[in-house]
Amino acid sequence: MQPFRKARSRIVAAGTLATLLLLAAFAFAAREAARRIIVSDIDDELETLSVAIASDLEARGVADVSHESLRAGLEANTLVYRLEHHSAVLFDDRRIIAASGDLARRARFAMLASFARRSERPFNATEPFSPEHRVCRFMVTHLQQQAAGTTLLVFRPIDAVARTLDTIDLALALLVLTGATAAALILGISVARALRPVEKITAFTETITPRGLAGRVTVDAAGEEFDRLAAVINSLLARLEQAFDAQRRFVSDAAHELKTPAAVIAAYVLLPRGPIGRR
Repeated sequence: MQPFRKARSRIVAAGTLATLLLLAAFAFAAREAARRIIVSDIDDELETLSVAIASDLEARGVADVSHESLRAGLEANTLVYRLEHHSAVLFDDRRIIAASGDLARRARFAMLASFARRSERPFNATEPFSPEHRVCRFMVTHLQQQAAGTTLLVFRPIDAVARTLDTIDLALALLVLTGATAAALILGISVARALRPVEKITAFTETITPRGLAGRVTVDAAGEEFDRLAAVINSLLARLEQAFDAQRRFVSDAAHELKTPAAVIAAYVLLPRGPIGRR
């Protein structure tokens, strides 16, 4: 048997596919919305820190800025704004002026060349400062006023964000598969129940013989469509019954009318004959 030859299979397959596509579109939209919300929160944190630190540096200059002072300023702002896991590097076109935390001893000026050319928009990149080479969210601020010519780089790791998005992806994938499977089961059961009257009508019509036309199709609360189908079939059976009855009556009448002439002919044929010419 060819696949999807039955209408039931085609209906279930089409409904399941439509459900799968709908759920997949919903999952994609939900995932993108979650990603945008999470990334937007991170970007707000980066912008908050960058503005707070940059405004202080632009106001007083960078002549007396040291690794320790930049670390203290970063920690003060992260405490005020309830942030964490952020790092900062201040540099110009010749050297690193200051860096926070472990960056003070790990960062090298050559590592910052690609960041100096970036626009002031948050972006994802692999940080080159540690052996882990973590994926981070960066924001570059090109300072003005008293700190003109210097660049502030603020960033934070987003490994946890990536794990969160992976968890969301897994949950949404399970939701899509579960929803599609449930839709297939529900459609299969619903279509089977909906087509049960058709199977009943089919089974009944397969048993009809020329001598059994008196039976009629019955469907119990199957719906208006199946009631109409049963009525049409019953009407057809009634007309066939009338036609067969009329045919039987015609054959019976014809046999009766032909009975006497046939007997006469038979008797004539069977009468003994004398010699030719004798009467």
